[in-house]
Amino acid sequence: MTELSDESRALLDLEAGLDEPTGDELDARRLAVFAALGVPAPTIPGPSAPNAGETASVPNPEPTPTTSAGAPTGMSVGLKLALGLVTAAVLGTLGVLVVGDPAPDDLGGPATSVGDVPLMPPPEAGPIDAGEGANDVVEPPTAPADPSPLEPAAPAVDVPVVPAPRPRPRDAEGSNAPAEATSTGTSEPAPPAVADPTPTEPAPGDPLSEESMLVAAGSAQLRAGHATEALSLFERALARHPSGALRVEALAGRALALCRAGRMEAGQREAERFLASYPRSPSAPRIRSACRVEP
Repeated sequence: MTELSDESRALLDLEAGLDEPTGDELDARRLAVFAALGVPAPTIPGPSAPNAGETASVPNPEPTPTTSAGAPTGMSVGLKLALGLVTAAVLGTLGVLVVGDPAPDDLGGPATSVGDVPLMPPPEAGPIDAGEGANDVVEPPTAPADPSPLEPAAPAVDVPVVPAPRPRPRDAEGSNAPAEATSTGTSEPAPPAVADPTPTEPAPGDPLSEESMLVAAGSAQLRAGHATEALSLFERALARHPSGALRVEALAGRALALCRAGRMEAGQREAERFLASYPRSPSAPRIRSACRVEP
């Protein structure tokens, strides 16, 4: 165990006087409090004195390690603690009685209610002096030191007003009426002449498309049983396009139309010429069957 330093011992010596008060000190303080209040101190009955026999029989308690030889018993310690609490309560009550409530004079005089305060009338506006401020001179704003040069405005140009042309009345024959002179003496400008559109020749049709249309129409009429109308269309195609791309189909259709229209002699002659010129044509079997031509 290490020894205490000089500083630690000095601190312990200073705290030696801060120990709890003894029972005699508490009794003295209690009596002083009651004397200040003018109240007689209550008498606390002490323990009854033991008989001589009992004194001899009751041994004196030996001091234990936890208590010192001069320490009071458990009864005396509890009593002194109770007395300490009573003393503290009495001191607090005494402080309240001594201090008391503050006097009204200390708070700045008697309090007044809101209704007792007189209302101040609003200040009256005095007459406005018309001359007040009349002598004040308002300085005009000063121009900048170096003003930027302004661009000159473009001169105004008088634009002549041209009256809008009025439509000329037309007579029953559609001729234009003579122009009327205006109030200023100038005549209205004549409308520009519009040239009549010259008729243009129609663009020639495509020969192949016309030939194909005639041959297709003849074939349709032939399938529908109209041999006479089909014969007219085939002959028209051959007359307009004698060397056309569909000349073989037109010749075959004419031979079939002749035979089916009942003109067998003309049909057979047309069929023989066609078979002699185009023996392998897809239309050759139908021509032999319709015109009864032997192969």
